[in-house]
Amino acid sequence: MKGEPKGFLRAQYTLPFFIDPETFALAKMDNKYMTDNIDQFRNNETNDVEYSTEREMTWNMPQAHTLSFQIIPDKLELSYTKLLGSIEMSLCDPLSDKAALNDTSNYPDTLDFRFKANVDHICMIQASFYSTFFNLGIFSLNFDYGDKKNLLTDIKILKQFRFGNGVMAPVLNFGATVGSKFQILVEIDVLPFTALKGGIIYYF
Repeated sequence: MKGEPKGFLRAQYTLPFFIDPETFALAKMDNKYMTDNIDQFRNNETNDVEYSTEREMTWNMPQAHTLSFQIIPDKLELSYTKLLGSIEMSLCDPLSDKAALNDTSNYPDTLDFRFKANVDHICMIQASFYSTFFNLGIFSLNFDYGDKKNLLTDIKILKQFRFGNGVMAPVLNFGATVGSKFQILVEIDVLPFTALKGGIIYYF
């Protein structure tokens, strides 16, 4: 699926002068830099950046194909899901920074938001007994941002957990439903993110 949501973006932020407004990198704070910029420190100088654009954001969603086996019919299931494509969001505008129109030497002149989440190889065990259920599994996860690719597999400590083109991420959640036609749902997500969900289900 590919979409281009209509809308606009307005964003403004202020940073100390020693932080690059485009890369957010911190200046090298050696004695020479401190001496050369002592007046700026005393005056608490900042860089003010304002982004404004009405360009559409591009949003892409992948295809998912699942193969499942019912080990115990309607109670215990094993499944594998292959995703084709990535979850992508991008919004680029080369003239989005109003300050850059007057001074291109000190300010970024491009709004460049490009994010991609790569999810693949979802292996799950799903069980449902009486009013309780649980899901246990793993999947491959990686991220791209801008021109930087495979951010997770570039982290040294995560390389040992490589799975497909990303790193291995666990899934664990469980819960219960109480009632018949009118049910109360409680679900707890443990991995990869902790969350508590609740809801009401009514069957007509």
